[in-house]
This record gives sequence, C-alpha cells and structure tokens, in this order.
Amino acid sequence: MNVNFDKTDRLISLIEDSLNRLCPAHYHGVTRKLKKGSTHGQNFYKELVEITESNRTESEKQNERILAFARYYDREGDMDYGQEMLKRLFDKEDTFRKLTKARWQIYPYQFSNWRIPTSDKEELTAYMSRYYDKDSYVDVIVDAILKEPRLSDIEREFWANCPDASTADFFRNLYRERWRDHLHRVEIDETGREIADEDLCETLSDLRLCGLLSEDEDLTVRWDLCDIAESVNALTEGIIALFGSPECQTVATNAINPVTSKIHLSKEKGVKIDYIRVINCLYELGFFKDDKGNDVTKKDVFAVFGAAVNKDLSDYDKDLSRSLSDSTALEKHLKIFDLMKEKMTGIFNAK
Repeated sequence: MNVNFDKTDRLISLIEDSLNRLCPAHYHGVTRKLKKGSTHGQNFYKELVEITESNRTESEKQNERILAFARYYDREGDMDYGQEMLKRLFDKEDTFRKLTKARWQIYPYQFSNWRIPTSDKEELTAYMSRYYDKDSYVDVIVDAILKEPRLSDIEREFWANCPDASTADFFRNLYRERWRDHLHRVEIDETGREIADEDLCETLSDLRLCGLLSEDEDLTVRWDLCDIAESVNALTEGIIALFGSPECQTVATNAINPVTSKIHLSKEKGVKIDYIRVINCLYELGFFKDDKGNDVTKKDVFAVFGAAVNKDLSDYDKDLSRSLSDSTALEKHLKIFDLMKEKMTGIFNAK
C-alpha cells in the first residue's frame, strides 16, 4: 500500500528539532565546563560573575569579559581572539536565531485556524515587520509560516491517503503507529512561565551570572522555551484528537488485509478474479481520482476495494496476468460483464 506520510514525517522532524532546544546541553557548554571543571576554569567562572556584578557600564563589562576570555586562553590583551572565543563558546545571535526557528516552526499559529494574511513572501515579511523588530529574525518567522506544515495539513494528508470512510479506522491506526514515540508532553512549572527542568533553569541562570545573557535576554529565552513546550504539548493533543493515542490501537497496522469492514467477499469459486476484473475495468475507464481530480494508482485502488471486503488484493496484477496468459477464453473473461448486463436489464425492466 502506497501511503504518503511526507507532511507527517516533516512535522515529526520539526517537533524533535524544537524539543532539542529544550536540552540544557545547548546552553551550558561554557558555564558547565568552567563551573564544574578544573580549578582554573572555576576561577574564570568566578571572574566572569564578578565582572557582571561590578558597577561598570555594560560596555566596560563586555570589554572586560573579552579580555578575560583572552587571558583564559593565554592570549593576554588580544581583544579579537577573546571576542572570537566568547562567540565560539556561546554564540548569542545563533542561539536566538535557532530559538526563533524552533518556536515558530511548531508555534500554535502554525497548526491552528489562523489565516495567513498573504502567501507572498515579501508581503508577509512587511506584514510581520509591523509586529516584530529587525532583531526578531522576521525572515526565520516568515519561512516557517510559509513552508512548514500545520496540523490542518496533516488532516488533509490523512484524507488524501484514506479515500473511503470505510477504511478510516485502518488509516487512523497507520497514523497512530507513525506517531508512536513522537508524542511528547513537556512539564511547565506552576507559574506557566518556565520549563520544569532544574538543570535547564540553572544553566540559564549561570549564563546570566556570567554576563553572557542579560536579564532581559534570559527572560526572553525562558519565555521562548516555554512557548516551545506549550506548542509541543498542544500538537500532541491535536494529533491525539485526530487519530487517538497510539495506545488506543485496535487493529494490527502491519496487516495487508485490515478488518475494518463487516462485508466479506463471497468464497464461491471465481468470485475473486471476477471482482478484480470489474475493478480493473472501472480503473481503465477512469472512474477513480483523488480529491484534486488527479489520477490515482491502480495499487491504491485495489488496496481500498480489498479492505472493503476484507480481502487481500495486493497481488491483483498477478491474478490478472495469470488469467490472461493461460488458456482462459475471452468468453470467460467477459462472463461477469455479461451477467452484469443481464442483471441491469432485469433491474431496468422491473421498474
């Protein structure tokens, strides 16, 4: 069965990427190394804290930090090297840019019924710039809005894969299995403004104490991380609302012949191949299209008609080939259509 999970797989990868931003390791590379490292590192950590707590201006503090980094790496007085090492160990701009991406690629507006004012990138950039300043990475926000899937896209993908309501339970099981191990709930503290992760909170506090984040920036990071957590939680609830929890699975999704219908094909000899002949003929006549009017594959058509009567028709092509290549006469191939013509004549005359 050919099932298209492109949108689903993309959203899963975005969720996992956003969740990674909640990992303390992304932020404590420098502070953890210094605070819990060698005596030399611990002394350097204390020096950075002292600079932050001093009465100097912010500009003077930053210069002192750069010089301190240069000294730590035995490059006394080398401002350029100190600046380079500070950025290498904690690139603030890169951190905020990645946080913005992680937040907006799964932000609630991305999967709610919020209507995008325009799909034109330049117009949307101008629109978003009214609400976000130039330091808010509007380009990242716009790319996420225009390119990344929302929950509504997952629902449309589901119904494109599931052409008949009679097979909906089977396809829900497929989606539940696809989402297994990818539905997360992130704990937020009682204030609703911070992730309930002591290690993460301590890490952010250390960055602020070392002057690598200002108080406002520290607060912004915590708010962004909280938004990411809330978005992950909301997506989890949204997916469960669509397909149910993976633990609710009732039908084996690895079965080619899912029992989702109470109708069974007659076991009378020749019925299966006649059923295949009729469906094949209807397909060749162009009876089946997707929701956009495009052609569908014969394999998908037989998967649906097989599920409708609890019969595995995945080898329909072999059955057809066998009956066409053996000694079966044309009259035998046409018999089912003659019977259908005879039945239709009787129905018409009985009206």
